[in-house]
Amino acid sequence: MLLNFVLFLPNDIPKTTILELGPGNGQVAKLLIERGFDVSAIEFSPVMAAVALNTAPQLKMIVNEFLSHDFGSKQYSAIIGIAFIHLFPDVKIPDLLKKIHSLIIPQGIVYLSTTIHHHSGEYLVPKNNFNGKYLRFRKRFTEKEFRQCVVRADFVIQNISWTTDREEKDKKWINIIAKKK
Repeated sequence: MLLNFVLFLPNDIPKTTILELGPGNGQVAKLLIERGFDVSAIEFSPVMAAVALNTAPQLKMIVNEFLSHDFGSKQYSAIIGIAFIHLFPDVKIPDLLKKIHSLIIPQGIVYLSTTIHHHSGEYLVPKNNFNGKYLRFRKRFTEKEFRQCVVRADFVIQNISWTTDREEKDKKWINIIAKKK
């Protein structure tokens, strides 16, 4: 996954800057930083931000909600959103992708991944790795719907790959690398 993404990064700029949306435990940011990239992340939860910073101390962390955060005139060579887009309801997806588009330099790259389902919808679902104790919101995409969202946001799809979830073998992920028009 990461190697594929790196191959599509613009190579005609002096320093590649990457923004990770919801960096989780910080592993992706750490790998990118180790490869010499300038990596920032935005995380809504201060607790998760601390976890990511513990893994990747050089990560430039923004603790805020993505859609409401003012990035000023900042733009990035690439944006990574692994398991991020499905945290937003249908009505917010166009705003989310428009903001991502505005934050990427011309010809910059976005990497988005989400689970793929047979039927589209929005649900409160139990978080399986917490014994079903917590409910969380999830937007479920069909493959066609996810592709269309990316294209409608003025991106050109460069690569699509699929992976199987390590913990839940029946859960399939789609990974899209797209270039800003």
